[in-house]
Amino acid sequence: MERASGKTMDAFVEVETHADAVSIVDTYTQRVAQRRGPRIGNRHVEIAVSSQEQLMQTLFPRARSMTWQGQEPCIEHTGDEFSSGFLGFLTQEEITMLVKHAEVPQRVCCTIDCPCDIH
Repeated sequence: MERASGKTMDAFVEVETHADAVSIVDTYTQRVAQRRGPRIGNRHVEIAVSSQEQLMQTLFPRARSMTWQGQEPCIEHTGDEFSSGFLGFLTQEEITMLVKHAEVPQRVCCTIDCPCDIH
């Protein structure tokens, strides 16, 4: 989800093995070649194999001066260890909204017809 606008852009799906991911992408490529590429509504869907590092970079774009080894963050020190440029993983507003969603989970559902069991 785009942090500024709230629009969904990229989605990551975790599968059990790398071979499963490659198989899914191969099936997708065959469908596109047959002009039967997947869609969500009117939107075309593109599928590619990604990595845990790319997922973490997308989830935490604010975490500067950092590399990822799988899901483990590694702060890059540039001489002075206190001036790495790291500003945190989330903004204060994002933390506030996460707490509000945890306190009142009904806020997540948009309608009474929502398939969740909260209503």
